[in-house]
Amino acid sequence: MTEMTSRPLHRMIELASAEGTQHSRSLIVVLGRSRRLAVESHTAELREIVSEQNAFMGSEAPKTLGDVAAAFVATGFNANMLVLQACP
Repeated sequence: MTEMTSRPLHRMIELASAEGTQHSRSLIVVLGRSRRLAVESHTAELREIVSEQNAFMGSEAPKTLGDVAAAFVATGFNANMLVLQACP
């Protein structure tokens, strides 16, 4: 499935939430993370999600997990996460 959106982090959380409510089993979310000099940054949208959720997130979480996984953590999403990063 391919989707185009201007708010990819919000959309990922929406899709995972919909999937989680359809099935009673625990959800495993597999996420990729990029290196520091990635072409696209989701930092602004992550800040928006943290603000919407009234969450606190230190600067180390996005650096360690990546912006996508950090967005799931900020929302308190109840799922198992596997974060992968490709080696150069």
